[in-house]
Amino acid sequence: MSVGALPALLEKWAGIATAEGWTAGWVEGAILPCEMVFFLARCEQAGITTVIESGRQDGYSTRLLGEYARRQGIRVFSIDREADVERALRCRERLLGYPELQLLKGEANWLLGRLVRAERRTPLAVLVDGPKGLWAVGLLFAAAGYPWVQLIAQHNLSDTDGTRSLFARWADEPVFHEAHTSGAGPAWEA
Repeated sequence: MSVGALPALLEKWAGIATAEGWTAGWVEGAILPCEMVFFLARCEQAGITTVIESGRQDGYSTRLLGEYARRQGIRVFSIDREADVERALRCRERLLGYPELQLLKGEANWLLGRLVRAERRTPLAVLVDGPKGLWAVGLLFAAAGYPWVQLIAQHNLSDTDGTRSLFARWADEPVFHEAHTSGAGPAWEA
């Protein structure tokens, strides 16, 4: 699908998000609904067949990835350390209705690389919400070295530590949703 299709895909996924109440279900600290809509639109645009998520916390973004996987017929791997056992159990219970999700417990530093190397299905997307900062950008850049990794995304890039500027400097095109979403349409605006 061409880059020109992004506004239509933003409208499509924003419409789904609105109809499904994704904004109302948002939890503090999770990836914002507009960021997830942008990520999902970019995944569809790139024809992504597998998504690897690192950092599940309460499972908000993971649930949306499950919704995407169900509609698109793709696979999603979600990695989390699950350091807070009670929180991890509650999260896993919330995600029981999504057999498309493969919930993995462990360190992203080891699991992410193994999954990227094992998942040679073209193309693949990697979404990192944990770890944070330069460590996360390093993991993403390492993943991007594999030709089947077509989309990388990082939540919580800060200009205060230079990670946002570093991420943008290495990109071939504008990387943040603000550069792509002006005039996307009424569902996106909602």
